[in-house]
Amino acid sequence: CILHEFSNTQEVVEKRNTAVAVVEASTAIATAFIFSGAFAGSEDNFSAEVVWFVIGQAMLVGLALLYRAVVSGVAGHLAKQNTAVAFSMGGLLLAGGMALGSAVSGQFTSWGVELINVSLYMGVWLMVMIFLRLIVNFVIVPGARLKHEIVSDGNWGVGLVDGALSVAVTYMFIRLAA
Repeated sequence: CILHEFSNTQEVVEKRNTAVAVVEASTAIATAFIFSGAFAGSEDNFSAEVVWFVIGQAMLVGLALLYRAVVSGVAGHLAKQNTAVAFSMGGLLLAGGMALGSAVSGQFTSWGVELINVSLYMGVWLMVMIFLRLIVNFVIVPGARLKHEIVSDGNWGVGLVDGALSVAVTYMFIRLAA
């Protein structure tokens, strides 16, 4: 669902498109985090674990759609092998998988309470990610716009820093929220 414009196998294997490979790998690892969180801590309620996994996957797709809304033409940039966009998007998706895995883990109590808790957790995480973008935009990349560096200039170093900071800040967020 995240890279629905592409035949991932054709892009990665035949065309050797590194940008698509980065996003695909990030999505797979994010899915593993969600799976791990959904199936941890509630061994006696398999149906709830499956539902949490599906909810986590839907939220990951929603995060990818949000990224696409902010950064226009993502598919075109990935097709042109813009690794800066891939590192930025992949890092955000990986971080989102980490946060979602953490949000859906633990003992299941009731759907109402759990849905509110997961929504609040992810809402706060999303605000932290927006704040991170502002910091990166004005402090780490002064004199340039983050989006321009990643999208127009294809500055893979800035994309890598953006993605890596998403993962690092999410890791700290998860540890502080625990």
